[in-house]
Amino acid sequence: MPYQLSRFSTFARVWRFRLWPTFHSAIEAIQYPCLIVEVLSPSTASYDRGDKFRLYRRNPRLQDYVLVDAEKIAIDLYCKNDRDRWEIFNYQAGDNIELQSVGLSFSIESVYEDIVFEKSV
Repeated sequence: MPYQLSRFSTFARVWRFRLWPTFHSAIEAIQYPCLIVEVLSPSTASYDRGDKFRLYRRNPRLQDYVLVDAEKIAIDLYCKNDRDRWEIFNYQAGDNIELQSVGLSFSIESVYEDIVFEKSV
């Protein structure tokens, strides 16, 4: 089914996607998303990967859970397979990411466009 896609940049300049299925009301799309994207921070990364993801998995419509690393070019994609089991795909520089839940494919570099990472000493 078709999706309307709009992009907007957050203050951190990481691209985020807001998806509004045309066959659901906006309230249903917020309560039962098929895609959730989180930008990780060092202080919340383990919570986002653990307890928060366990809560999100209660949503029967959730198909893709995307974790964007804020300190390096790295994205983890959790996808629900056809047996309702979660698989993880790890992406790094040079990779293309495919979000089957919304029919979207993009390069990982497009997510980190214009972001300069601090060099560790």
